[in-house]
Formats: sequence, structure tokens, C-alpha cells
Amino acid sequence: MRLTLLTLLALTACKNDIVLDQTNVAPTVEIQTPEDGTVYNDGATIELQGLVSDENGIEDITHFSWVSNLDGVIAEPPAIELDARGVTRWAGQLSVGSH
Repeated sequence: MRLTLLTLLALTACKNDIVLDQTNVAPTVEIQTPEDGTVYNDGATIELQGLVSDENGIEDITHFSWVSNLDGVIAEPPAIELDARGVTRWAGQLSVGSH
């Protein structure tokens, strides 16, 4: 069996703090690893790494999660963290199929 991995990092919320002289800018995400189309064997441990950026500051991010189109939410806090640079990591197994 083969597992083809396409990953998604989802941001689902930001703080509602309103600063009158600053526009609240939507956060952005970048999947750093693995690359789209990477193929894994069934049962392999898959390591995901993403970078979250927010022009209003990383402390503006109140919720984030790793989401698979087949498995749904696969990781969210407290199981994963966002470091001071905005990097988040997860390692585990996913069901067989194209994610």
C-alpha cells in the first residue's frame, strides 16, 4: 500500500484585540515539510513542519491545527505547539490514501 501526502495546516482563529492605528492582517501558513506528492509506505511515521506568520505578531495566533482531508484534524494544542518563530511540528501515522 502507498500513502501519498498532501498536507494542510489550518488557522482557525485570531485574537479580537482592536488597535485603532493598526490593521488586523490575516495570518499566513507555509508547509515546510514534507513536499507535496511525497509518498510514504503504510505505517510510516510522517513528520510535518509548518511556519505560521502574522504581521500583527505571533502572539495574535490563538488557535491552529494540522488537518487532513481524509483524517480530519490530526493535531492541535496542547499536542502541538507554536514556537517563538512560528514553527509547528507533528509526527505520526495517517490512513492510507492521498491527503
